[in-house]
Amino acid sequence: MIADLFRLSERRGKEASGIALRTPKHLSTLRLPMRASRMIRRKDYRDTLTAAFDDVSEQGAVARSFSTIGHARLVTNGRFGIAHNNQPIVSDGVAVVHNGIVLNDDALFARMAGRPRKTDLDTEAVSAFLAQDLSHGATVTDAARALYSMIEGEASIAALFSDRPELLLATNVGGIYYLLADGFLVFASERPMLSDFLKRNASLKPWFPDGNPQRIEAGQALLVDLEGGGPRRFSLLSSDSVEPAARPAGPKILLRDPLAAAEDRRRNLRRCTRCILPETVPGISFDGQGVCSYCQDYKAQAMLGSDALRALADRHRSADGRPDCLIGLSGGRDSSYGLHYVKRELGLNPIAYTYDWALVTDVARRNASRMCATLGVEHVLVSADIQEKRHNIRRNVEAWAARPELGMIPLFMAGDKAYFYYYAEVSKRYGLDLVLTCGNRFEMTDFKSGFAGVRTNIHGTSYRPYDTAIFNKFKLAIYYAKNFIINPRYLNSSLVDTATGFYFSYFMKHRFHRLFDYIPWDESEIDRVLCDEYQWEKAGDTSSTWRIGDGTASFYNYIYFTIAGFTEHDTFRSNQIRAGKIGREEAIAYVERDNMPRFGSMREYADTIGFDFDRVLAAIDLAPRLY
Repeated sequence: MIADLFRLSERRGKEASGIALRTPKHLSTLRLPMRASRMIRRKDYRDTLTAAFDDVSEQGAVARSFSTIGHARLVTNGRFGIAHNNQPIVSDGVAVVHNGIVLNDDALFARMAGRPRKTDLDTEAVSAFLAQDLSHGATVTDAARALYSMIEGEASIAALFSDRPELLLATNVGGIYYLLADGFLVFASERPMLSDFLKRNASLKPWFPDGNPQRIEAGQALLVDLEGGGPRRFSLLSSDSVEPAARPAGPKILLRDPLAAAEDRRRNLRRCTRCILPETVPGISFDGQGVCSYCQDYKAQAMLGSDALRALADRHRSADGRPDCLIGLSGGRDSSYGLHYVKRELGLNPIAYTYDWALVTDVARRNASRMCATLGVEHVLVSADIQEKRHNIRRNVEAWAARPELGMIPLFMAGDKAYFYYYAEVSKRYGLDLVLTCGNRFEMTDFKSGFAGVRTNIHGTSYRPYDTAIFNKFKLAIYYAKNFIINPRYLNSSLVDTATGFYFSYFMKHRFHRLFDYIPWDESEIDRVLCDEYQWEKAGDTSSTWRIGDGTASFYNYIYFTIAGFTEHDTFRSNQIRAGKIGREEAIAYVERDNMPRFGSMREYADTIGFDFDRVLAAIDLAPRLY
């Protein structure tokens, strides 16, 4: 019967679906970014129902109260690919499904001082408002009346409560119908749905001989006692305070929510006691003191020193002011600071080089322009075929979403590896023997290849891909080839980018000097110089200055965070801890800030590349977790 109600309700919305079930033991929820007819075929849906039935069954029969509310969603606001934006919405034990659009949800939240907003969904204002009033001692009827006295817009709701055996059905437009017999009630948002429901369930016809659903009129509500007291209608407009069906709060039953459970598991991942790497990092292990194998393998690398850097600069310094070196400029913070250092501190006359591979962000372009103009540096731009690159990225993202595999994520960035090739080409074309790049050792992210079964940098001695052992290079190639066979969607127009990107990364000699092999990398000093001396621009959706020049970083980090429970921010800060640059508590504070999903940047990435943002987000959310 529940499946029938989902199928019938699907005509109202096909983007997402969800269910809440209340037993005397649990309030269980499941919400998925897919149409209801697909959800009811999934194992997690069957498991959710089975667990609820087990709570109330004795010898195969339902022996105690059981109730459920469900929803098939048409998206009006709040992206459905973000799981928390789907219904039922649960706030402090109040589970709500809602038809309509609450127009003043922001104003409702403003009246609930101190209650943080967790989703983009207007329905959350309904759930949160009811929860707050109930926590202050209100009955369900009083809380519903208070809500509808302030709500603007259409709102037909159904609500279950973790501390009250009651079901609330309320509407300000008359959009709820129900069938009621002794001990049994079924409701839907449209009369024909219930008529069709009776046709599909002939065994119920003796209970409802006239087959005529009752309607909850506009401005009315129904409060159902789930322990046998029966339902009672009441007016949402009345000020009557006496409601026989209303009852004070009781002890809360347990909440079963896969989303909340996954978040709890992620927050409670075992982490290294020295750095902050979690147990889901590929190849990690811990000793008796909880120190991870990455920390145990770590060997500090001595700096080459500023004297060696100045000696190198002196060997190439031009006597007449002509360009004497080439420096890569992505528009990110390290390359921007590097340009400043080479020009102002070393006194060289660099040419800046940028490879625009289709995902250099606008803020990176503006920062590159700002740096070159202020320093009077010539800027050479090499552009890929932007539309072709974006088409190739889209094909690989869509292939990945069809069969999520963490080791295949680097294919999203295969197109940018021509950066290494053009480094050599531009330096040769301009006759510049000194070529500088500004990556730093803290940015090592060998977990990306680790998910492909290859750890490329055991002791942290190098962060150049071509230094990887030849055996591991071929092992990586075999991994990719195997996944191309398993998922033929990767056999698309991006193969040339994939193959050349692999060659440029792992086999082409990288004949350049790394600035931060010579001088210390100091984050606070870099940020101070860029922001104070150059009014360097930050991204609008993060306070971090790292990775804001890369249009794809927010997207792939969201994947790693959702599926593996960590991002490259965790490895970055862990590397800093090992080098003695920051403490562990400071690192944890940084990653809690920087791992927050950057949905604005992700939306821009999806629009730029041209893939269905919500469908891909749904694939990420539905992928199996490593925790």
